Amino acid sequence: MAANAELDVDKYIPLKPKFTRNWLHVDLYAFADAGMIELSRTTNLNSYWDATPTTMWSGVRVDAGLGAAFTVKKWWKFSKARPLTLRVDIPAFLNRPPNANPDYFGLRYVVGVNRAF
Repeated sequence: MAANAELDVDKYIPLKPKFTRNWLHVDLYAFADAGMIELSRTTNLNSYWDATPTTMWSGVRVDAGLGAAFTVKKWWKFSKARPLTLRVDIPAFLNRPPNANPDYFGLRYVVGVNRAF
């Protein structure tokens, strides 16, 4: 189960340099995510397929931060190529940080391809 929210801030911070205006579009946004998963049980750690669901759920995990989506609209000579979006999310806050980095606030990042991948 998950909930996600994005607030687009392009109108307040416009990034349209002349040399990239025709082939690159930049979206800036603030985001917040929350989610939890159903826990599973397994008798054999070597076989993932033996996992059975339980009635227990994990605690709620929350993050929030800033992000940017860079969409390449035109590929120079390859005019029929579809646009490609590279996304960079920087979650500045985690409500349950990992043991390796136990800070609630910190510099973290996630890089992805297209908005839904």
